[in-house]
Amino acid sequence: MSFGVLGCSFSLHCFVRRLYMGKVKKPADIGKLLDVGAAVVPLLVTVAHEFITVPMLYNKGFPYNLEQATQALANNGLKAMPIAVSMSEANIKYRDCCNFQVVDSAPKQYSPIRRGSYVTIKYVTQDVIDESKRLFEEMNAQKAALKRVKSEKRTKREQTQRVGIKDGIGKIIPHRKNKKHNRDED
Repeated sequence: MSFGVLGCSFSLHCFVRRLYMGKVKKPADIGKLLDVGAAVVPLLVTVAHEFITVPMLYNKGFPYNLEQATQALANNGLKAMPIAVSMSEANIKYRDCCNFQVVDSAPKQYSPIRRGSYVTIKYVTQDVIDESKRLFEEMNAQKAALKRVKSEKRTKREQTQRVGIKDGIGKIIPHRKNKKHNRDED
């Protein structure tokens, strides 16, 4: 009998499917199923007690601070390993965070993990938040400068086109005043 991930048996699955479809009719085959089931159930219960899921540690709408995340891990039988986000990792996505807010974890929240394992918690400090705000303002200033340059180029191009159109129309269709002056000169 082969067992797959977390004690699931592919041969058991196939056997149950065959039983459901009516292809298994012998009492001996049903006895095999009961033997296999008796062997699998304690294994699944043991595996279920060893693994738990990492609790929710960060959420954009409801920020968790380092103390709350550490407490949530301890309540679930896990150990916290807090790591601060470094200044080189400052990013505009951290500009709206609060001091000691948890932003990431390894393994990710809701992942299965063995009871008693360490979970790395990444949190931001005020220095990183300030640097993130500076980066955001700098990015907005660059966007505004680029927008201003594009606007100036567009205005210049439109003015050049207007002058070219006026000159072209004047050459194609002379004004009446020009006709009178041209007749007087003849």
